[in-house]
Amino acid sequence: MRATLQTMMTRTKLVTQQANIVLNELGKDPELGCSSAYLRKLSATLFTNSFVHDILILDEVAGGYAICSGTFGIFPQPIAIPEPSFQSRRRPDRYIWLNFETDGLPESSANLFIAAGRIGVLINQRVLSGSKTPFVWEAFTRPPDEDYGIHLYGTPGVFQELIATGTHLLTPSISVELCDEREQLGFCLAGHNSAAAILQRHKVLIISSLIFCLLIGAVAQQRILIRLRYRKSIPGRIHRAIHNGDGDGFYCHYQPIFDLQNGEIVGVEALARFEDDIGALPPDVFIPEIDKAHDTWAFTQRIISMVTDDLGTLGDIARSWTISINFFQNDLREDNLPMLTASPAVARARQNGLTLNCEVLEAGSMLRNDKEAALTHLRALGFTVSIDDFGVGFSNLAEVRRMSPDYLKIDKQFIQGIDHKETSLRASLVPNIVDIARQLKALVIAEGIETPDQLAALTSLGVRLGQGYLLSRPVSIDALSQMVGSDAPVALLGADRRLASGS
Repeated sequence: MRATLQTMMTRTKLVTQQANIVLNELGKDPELGCSSAYLRKLSATLFTNSFVHDILILDEVAGGYAICSGTFGIFPQPIAIPEPSFQSRRRPDRYIWLNFETDGLPESSANLFIAAGRIGVLINQRVLSGSKTPFVWEAFTRPPDEDYGIHLYGTPGVFQELIATGTHLLTPSISVELCDEREQLGFCLAGHNSAAAILQRHKVLIISSLIFCLLIGAVAQQRILIRLRYRKSIPGRIHRAIHNGDGDGFYCHYQPIFDLQNGEIVGVEALARFEDDIGALPPDVFIPEIDKAHDTWAFTQRIISMVTDDLGTLGDIARSWTISINFFQNDLREDNLPMLTASPAVARARQNGLTLNCEVLEAGSMLRNDKEAALTHLRALGFTVSIDDFGVGFSNLAEVRRMSPDYLKIDKQFIQGIDHKETSLRASLVPNIVDIARQLKALVIAEGIETPDQLAALTSLGVRLGQGYLLSRPVSIDALSQMVGSDAPVALLGADRRLASGS
């Protein structure tokens, strides 16, 4: 709006500038009159000032009668000039007629008349007011230091409405006022665009914008809903628990590993558990999800950090243990070895004096070279190595020998059928596994010991280490601390032995 008004103001200044030049120059001419020579001068002035429609010579100052003009020459009869519309307060010698009409002049569109002394100029008002704009506007002259304007042309009352409503930002419309204070008549323009007009003119754009905003809102809402559903989904809960670092979700239970000869705890296996504000998830649910999301190493580091924090509360006794942690196959791939070396979790565990034992599966998708390189790497970092669920896979003895394990863990399915009679097929393989361990100079850990008969049979076969519900279920760090402090596992193991021997 302001740019349009500025363009109109520029054109108006050209018109009024020509009018003022004519009035100033001819008004001071001592030869002012209706002689043939002077009429020719008026005609020449009209030719060079295209916005001036005609120049009238008056018989007296500011009115009376027009006696001749630059266009029509000497009038047969003097033409009566009506009273002026107003007198300029900026230039008191200027008189203005709006919608100027007189009976002696031919009807024309030149209806703005400005007179100074005995000379006046007719201006084609359409030059000033013919602009087509998308808003209402008014041209007016404003006396110095006054808040009212005298309407010239355009839509009457626009300026007064602007004064009445003010220029507050909350006004439901747009109003602009421009004035040329240097112009002799104090010419001003005011424009006003109502909210209704703006809406009507830009209806398509506004509706399109609203539709676009609604679509953006709908997409954003959908994404938020998807995100919320993901956060409550099993993958989302697991991802948040691994990466948020707020401790919510994963925690560890510890199943003690006993020396079956003296009943002392010589190590623990860290077993991950999960529970958040939605509920608990069993390992057979969250472990495959972690593997599928390729988040295995982040999870393993989280478990190592929790183990370090938990066992740090037990002091020196935990430093004498071997802490078994289950590693994923992907954790031991060659491309992950640099991250394993640089792991802050592993470094902190070593600084705390903990001996970490990496449990790897006998079978799996790892290439043999990858597995051997990984185990060499782990030993360089201070890890011991155990083969978990030994006997379940299909590795030959040569491959197991290359792995050089520190421990062989006999899977519980071999233990379940064993007793002092050794009648089951799988149980009959246990002596062979013990013999293989001796050849490899590895210790045997029996998993899943649940009955006194199983314990007695394993002891008679020379199995030194074991874990299972008979000895201790997986317990929290607080319960483990109480067991260590009260020496309860030793007493329990002694009772189990008496039970196994029938005494």
